[in-house]
Amino acid sequence: MRNLSAAQYYQLMGGQDDKSDSIEIPPTTMVELENVIVQRNSLIKRRGYVRRYTTAVNSGAVVQAVYQHEDIDQTRTLIYSVAGKLFKDTGTQTDISTGVTISNNDDTQVNFETYDGKLLGTDGVNAPFMYEELTDGKGIDLTTRDNSVPAVAKYIANFREHIFFAHIKDQGDTQTFPYRVVHSEPGDPTRGYGITNNDLNRSQPITGLIPFHDYLIIGQQYSMWYVSQETYGSGQATPFTYKELSSNVGLAGQQAQVTTS
Repeated sequence: MRNLSAAQYYQLMGGQDDKSDSIEIPPTTMVELENVIVQRNSLIKRRGYVRRYTTAVNSGAVVQAVYQHEDIDQTRTLIYSVAGKLFKDTGTQTDISTGVTISNNDDTQVNFETYDGKLLGTDGVNAPFMYEELTDGKGIDLTTRDNSVPAVAKYIANFREHIFFAHIKDQGDTQTFPYRVVHSEPGDPTRGYGITNNDLNRSQPITGLIPFHDYLIIGQQYSMWYVSQETYGSGQATPFTYKELSSNVGLAGQQAQVTTS
């Protein structure tokens, strides 16, 4: 039997930038930090908290996810998933749940991704969804666009102009493939998923997709993989290559890792 030892995984990319133009600042960086005090080149955590709003979003319900989306014009919008409903934050909260089905279970993990200004998401229970624009507040069930789109996907990532889904169930199939990864056609997140099925270790469920520089890291329960792709001088790209990164380090989830022995 494997022994598990817990370890912490930190997102170290980001911080404070009060010098660059606001349009050049990435989503992980902020001009002002409300939760810390900058003192002698160090950060001290503030006590207490700051309310974003005095009125709760979907009052009394559990927040399933918070995501910062950036549209094609580089306008950033906070997206909340709260008890099966989606809200966009533009200073006020607007319900944008029309056309989208999300589980209202407290344990549901909703994952978002941005692709060419479009907002995509999954909840591991219902069909993946997409918003062409947030202005109309209407989502699209991606399975209505193409029969290759997974009926259900637990994880999503944007890598090399492809949308990747993992831990999936195909349309018209009752079986779930927790070890399978599929990806879209280049430049189109709505089709092409059935061309290649990439099955990793079949005894372990996939537990996360994490883009990291020129690689896509895939976590399984007791192992990790990476996906890479080479591009020729002509601009043509090779097929994606999947290689095992570690056979004794796994991902417990999108923001955690464990070592096994």
